[in-house]
Amino acid sequence: MSRTALAIFLVLGIIFGAAALYSLRSRGSVPENAPALLGMDPSQVRALRVERAGGAPPIVVERQADGSWRLRREGDAEGVWWPVNPGNARGAVRILCELRPLADAPATTPINEVLTIDAILDDGTTRTLRVDAESLGGRRLVRTGDGRAASIDAAVVDAFQNPGPLGWRQSLALPGIGMEVSRIAIIGPDATVRLARSGGSWRLDAPVRMRAGDAAVRQLIGTLASARVQRFIDDPDVAADAPVGEGDTRLTIVCETDERVLGEDGQVRTVTTARTLRIGAPASVDQTAWFARTGAGQTLVVDGAIAAVSTNPTAYAATTAASTRPADVGTIIIRPAGGADRGFRRGIDGWSRMMPDGALEPADAQPIDDLLAFLAQRVAPEVRFEAPEGAEPLAFVTLLDFASGPLETIGVLRTPGGVACELRPIGAEQPVYLVYPNAQPPAILAE
Repeated sequence: MSRTALAIFLVLGIIFGAAALYSLRSRGSVPENAPALLGMDPSQVRALRVERAGGAPPIVVERQADGSWRLRREGDAEGVWWPVNPGNARGAVRILCELRPLADAPATTPINEVLTIDAILDDGTTRTLRVDAESLGGRRLVRTGDGRAASIDAAVVDAFQNPGPLGWRQSLALPGIGMEVSRIAIIGPDATVRLARSGGSWRLDAPVRMRAGDAAVRQLIGTLASARVQRFIDDPDVAADAPVGEGDTRLTIVCETDERVLGEDGQVRTVTTARTLRIGAPASVDQTAWFARTGAGQTLVVDGAIAAVSTNPTAYAATTAASTRPADVGTIIIRPAGGADRGFRRGIDGWSRMMPDGALEPADAQPIDDLLAFLAQRVAPEVRFEAPEGAEPLAFVTLLDFASGPLETIGVLRTPGGVACELRPIGAEQPVYLVYPNAQPPAILAE
């Protein structure tokens, strides 16, 4: 055969092949502007239900009234939900709503069903998509709930399979926890710390009642809020064997957040949301990962930083004796352990000493300012719940505002190694001591 004849046969083969491929692809094809396959709007979708063949529990992803999304596995205990990244959920809904068939297929075409996706609408109706197990030429055969068979882009299915809804979960160990948290409890085998927010400040409620250090609590909240889930343990058998629970709990962390909401009756009420995380045994040799279980029973592997949270209350205690700013103090009463009481009042012209007959005499401001700076600004290196050995009372200092209203009273003690301040918060059953080693008491107290 000549070279010319060979070229002619080659060209004819390409032409006939292209024609056959065009015929195959165009059979049952649909226009590019064909209506969406499931005929629904994203705003109508209230929930998605995704079920894989093989017996795994179906996954339900549900939209909340505030626009957030949450996920649960059917068969789990009632109320076991996990927050979902809203972008993933909204993206999946949009994919389904915009899904258009590439080609129609006969309604009798058999489907080896590997995945079922149900979109549940606000009116209670459902749009269903059943997906075939095999991909061919980048296409996947599907059947809708009303029996229509069609092929779609196989990449669409990957959004619901690899990894699927379980991969949409937020990876925070304590999702929803932030600076607005109202109460925190850290419970260990031998100690418990309870913190509560009142207004813009924090206090310790247990094991003692006292002011908490705002910076220390902010650091604690930051640790809790940023702790991440390294791995979700979804296999129930593996989860049941995880070393966290009865005798394996290292820490239990409970965070409560109060939120004021307007009820249907027009009344404002407070709703409290609680999240619990129990930390078990290490999940890695270097202890950078720990087994954990939520209050709803979900088993996780979390970052090691959260397991290092302290149950020592001194880690969260305020380390300055006075909570009042020096500028807010209008009157100071000093009651020494021996001798007469002394009072000082601040006026427009500075500090004056209060005389027994009610008169005011100008006073040197420096010793008074030094006293206020010591009480309100000097950081105590040590916090104790028992008086330092050998401590002797020096004076009690009462701070009042400019209307002579009481602010707080602080006891100052001389110790063999320095100075201590005794704090007796209202409602506290025992005092707290801030210890200042190698410190000298303010000069005005030694007069």
